[in-house]
Order: sequence, then C-alpha cells, then structure tokens
Amino acid sequence: MSDDLIPCNKCTALCCRQVTVSLDPLENESDYQERRWLIVHKNVDLCVDEEGDWWVEFHTDCEHLGKHNECKIYEKRPQICRDHELDSCEMNGEGEAYPFIFTNEGELNAYITKYYKKEGKKYIKNKN
Repeated sequence: MSDDLIPCNKCTALCCRQVTVSLDPLENESDYQERRWLIVHKNVDLCVDEEGDWWVEFHTDCEHLGKHNECKIYEKRPQICRDHELDSCEMNGEGEAYPFIFTNEGELNAYITKYYKKEGKKYIKNKN
C-alpha cells in the first residue's frame, strides 16, 4: 500500500497536540468566573459542541511526539491513544470541529450574551 493511502502518514498529530477536558454546564457566576480564568491563559481555548456541552482545550504537545509527528512510544502508548478512532480524527475523520470556539474573553462574553440570560447569579440557557 502506498504511503499516501495510509491516513496517518499525512497527519499533523492534532490529537497529540492538545488535551481536551469537559466542563460542568454554565449555571452560575462561579462557572462563568472559571471560564473567564481559563480563557485568559495562553494556549487555552474554550469550546461548545453541538449538544451545548462545554470543553476546555489545552494546546500542548505530547512529550512522546516525534519530529515527524510519529509516536515515539507507539507500542506502549496510553489506552486513550489506542482507543482513538480514525473516524473521530479531526484531520482524517468525519468528526467536525466545535461549532463554537473561544480564544479570548471577548468571544466568550459575546457567546454568553447571545445564548444565555442572567438572573442574579444564575445563568440560564436561552431556548433557541
């Protein structure tokens, strides 16, 4: 098989260049302040998926990523890496990027203003 036909051979290793962690729903002032604190850090994005779930992405390379985007510990890589399916790969798969990605506080606040209403210290998602 030609190297061009193996999907991972042209990969830029996106899955090895970020750590994504789920966040609790935005419901109160404390949740908002946590998101505000996260977004003002370098190499950190906040995302909201199609279901309205919140995620934080830390952009940082895996210490085992080789200079040609290969895994230097492939045979001993963590289980989460083994379980990563090609069809969920951002580069090669059918998975789509998040519909909402925030890289700064202004983008975060614009989203919250549009999609949430604030009642006291509570945040309530608008029904769209």
